[in-house]
Amino acid sequence: MKTFKIKNKGQPISRRTFNTIFSLGLANIALPQAKANRGPKIVIIGGGIGGVNVARILALKMTTWKITLIEPNKVHITPFGTNHYLTGTQNLHNFSYHYNTISQISNIEVIHDWVTSIDPEKRKVKLKKSKNLTFDKLIIATGIGLIFDSIEGYDFECSQLFPHAYEGTNDSQWKLLFQQIRAMPNGGLMTISVPKRPYRCTPAPYERASLIAEYLKREKPKSKILLLDSKNEFPLMDMILEIWNKDYGNLIEWVSADFGGEIIAIDKKNKTLISTDEKFTADVINIIPPQFAGNIASESGLTDNTGWCPINGSTFESTLIPNIHLIGDIINAGDMPKSASSAISQAQHLAAAILAEFARKSHIRGQLKNSCFFFTGSQSAVIIGGEYYFDGNHIVGQRGYSSDIDENKHDRQQNAIQAHNWYKDITQKTFLK
Repeated sequence: MKTFKIKNKGQPISRRTFNTIFSLGLANIALPQAKANRGPKIVIIGGGIGGVNVARILALKMTTWKITLIEPNKVHITPFGTNHYLTGTQNLHNFSYHYNTISQISNIEVIHDWVTSIDPEKRKVKLKKSKNLTFDKLIIATGIGLIFDSIEGYDFECSQLFPHAYEGTNDSQWKLLFQQIRAMPNGGLMTISVPKRPYRCTPAPYERASLIAEYLKREKPKSKILLLDSKNEFPLMDMILEIWNKDYGNLIEWVSADFGGEIIAIDKKNKTLISTDEKFTADVINIIPPQFAGNIASESGLTDNTGWCPINGSTFESTLIPNIHLIGDIINAGDMPKSASSAISQAQHLAAAILAEFARKSHIRGQLKNSCFFFTGSQSAVIIGGEYYFDGNHIVGQRGYSSDIDENKHDRQQNAIQAHNWYKDITQKTFLK
């Protein structure tokens, strides 16, 4: 395990310390007991990993509090993990979770509806079908929104032909891309267009290329993947390029922004991607568009000119509107990446901060942690992660770690096993399975 300092802060961590971080045992977190004459009304918008964990921690810790979780979908698909579905090694239902167990917690009400507006002055949330809700604290964890018009010719309708399979209200995007990969002829070409940072799970497009390449090598060995990148680097790039060359030969070609990888337009009729220098015609086109905090956040005045939500680093409260807290992919998290692991760590910290506030106690700020697994094959993975601290309104990297470039096959197989165990652990704890 290679360790490294971020911004020359703190000390490197060992594999043993990483394993402690990695477990993310939510049940063992020491949270302050809040005391109040009446329980506050907490409204949480967004039923992903971050939102559900905040709801669950607060509700189980303070049984007199009323927690309302608003989520339009009755089934949550964890975007992390779904690359395995695209290659046929796992079923999509393995990444799908209902809210039944969460709604069975006595002081949590789950409402499946869309939020149409937020009135911060009246502390009111307006819903599409249900009655309006008032709140003492509002938490928003709605994840990413996709910027479709950033690529000329690529809009929502176009995504039904050339799927992103990166987020969605149902499973249609993943199923469409799965079907297209299966239908691609032996000798066909698949393109994956990768956006500029920040976006959800920075290694995910490269993991997707790795897993699909493994499938093509086995089933359609004359085929090829072009990874068209809007950047000139990506996480663990030197290590991954070496792995690709060794395991997949010429099956994957990475095209950086400097060499025409940044896509600016699409010719839908001719299935052609257009950059400033080149045109790429493909059998399967997977476009992952640039991202932002989403419409509810932007329309409510919670985003700044970055497209993301600025926060107070210690409480995750919006710096633009008081009494609204934000976590997960929606925030401008500074050095901290957008990932499920980050969202869980932020949820734990936010729950502690809210409990301390209502108990009128000082909140001791802890470290935030992130652990990411990067599958380079169905049975092989590398690791990257870090620890972060609060510096005013900013989250700053303190220590980082990653797999060694010379890890052997057994080590990477163990990483993959650990990754599957991590996924099982956090989803079971989150959704009380």
